[in-house]
Amino acid sequence: MRLAPDVDLTTISHNSHGMVGSDLQQICTEAAMQCVRENIELLDVEADTLDAEILNNMYVTNDHFKMSSDKQNPSSLRDVNV
Repeated sequence: MRLAPDVDLTTISHNSHGMVGSDLQQICTEAAMQCVRENIELLDVEADTLDAEILNNMYVTNDHFKMSSDKQNPSSLRDVNV
């Protein structure tokens, strides 16, 4: 996934207390999917291939990560939250 220059991985890592690898994977997947959703009108989903120029101009931003992080609860802290 291509990251925009505004993505701050240090901040993302500081905000991932209590998360396990699968939580982080879900955050990354959801951030990428949010980027695709925002650009879906540019993509021809019926085509067998995708235009490389369109894909090269799609970046996952810090806002995508923030949105996906807000949806994910840390797995290792679930017992504590109950």
